[in-house]
Amino acid sequence: MKLGLDTIRPAVVAIDCHRGHLDPNVATMPASPEIAARLTEANRRFFDSARQAREYSRWLQQNLPKITEIAESTTSVGKLLRIETYLAHRFAFCRFDYTTGDAAGQNMVSNATFAATSWIISQRPEIRHFYLESNFATDKKSSQVNVLLMTGAFRQENTLPFGKIVAYSDSKIGWMHSQQGPLPLTGAQLRQVQGEIFRNYIGLLLSDSNADRTVSLAGENTLLVSAKDGQSVELKIDPVTKLISSESYTQVQPAGPPSQVTVGLSDYKEVDGIKVPFKITLGQGGQKVADATVSEYKFNTGMKPEELAKQPSLAKQP
Repeated sequence: MKLGLDTIRPAVVAIDCHRGHLDPNVATMPASPEIAARLTEANRRFFDSARQAREYSRWLQQNLPKITEIAESTTSVGKLLRIETYLAHRFAFCRFDYTTGDAAGQNMVSNATFAATSWIISQRPEIRHFYLESNFATDKKSSQVNVLLMTGAFRQENTLPFGKIVAYSDSKIGWMHSQQGPLPLTGAQLRQVQGEIFRNYIGLLLSDSNADRTVSLAGENTLLVSAKDGQSVELKIDPVTKLISSESYTQVQPAGPPSQVTVGLSDYKEVDGIKVPFKITLGQGGQKVADATVSEYKFNTGMKPEELAKQPSLAKQP
C-alpha cells in the first residue's frame, strides 16, 4: 500500500492486520490502511451483459438496508458495514465488509453473506451464476493501494485481480473508475473521501492559517480542528515533543450509525525538514484495528492537479 499525506507524496506502507476487529475508516473506495483492517467476504456474479452488472451495482446500494438486515440476522455480533461493488465486463465483484466483535469471524461472515446472497438471487433472476468466495476478500491479504493527497484533492488507485479501480475527488465532487467506466462518488462515499482530504496530515499542521478552519483548545494538550463544511478532528498533542500523538473523529458509514475512529501517530522522523510519523495505529470503539508502518515519504514530487484528476482510459474488453 502507498499512502500520500502531503502536497503529493506516495509513501510505502506495510499493514499488520488484526482480523475480526472494527473498521476504522472509510473511504469506501476506499482508502488508506482500513482496506486491510476489516474482515471481508467477497463473491462474484455473472450477468448476460455489462449493462446488467452496472444496473445491479446501483440496485445493491438502494437495497442495502434490507440486505444488512438479512445478513445480521444470522449473527449476534457481526455487523455489515458496507458492500463494495467492482465491475469488470459482465461480472460484478461484491465485497461485504463486516465487523465481528472479538471473534475471528471467518465462518460468521460466510454464513451472513450466504444468507444475504440467497435473498439477492431471489430478487435478481438475471444473475446467471455466482461464487460465494472469489479470492477477493482481504482477511489474509491486502490489495495494493496507492493513495495520493494534495491540498483539496484525493486520488486512490487500487490494483485488484481483474484490473485497477481508481477513485478521485476534489473535495466537492468525485468519481470511481473501473474497466466499465466512471461512476460518481456520492453520499457517504463522497463524505468519507472529503474526510480524508480534511485530515491530510500537512493540512492539519497548517490549519491555523486556513480561513475555512477553526482551531480551538478542547482540553489539556488537546486541540479541536473544525471546518465550515462540518468536518472536525480532535488532536492530542504530546506534551514533551509537541507533536500530534493521536487523532479522533467521527466516521460516517454507508449503513448504520457513524463510528468513532482513533488514529495513533508515533515514531516521528524528519524528512525534508518536516517531522512525520512512521508508525500509525488504527482503532475504533476503543479496540485496536491495525498497525501501519511507513517506510518512505516523498514530498513535492511535481505532480499537477490536472494529472491527479485525469481519468484512466478504458481497457479493451476481449
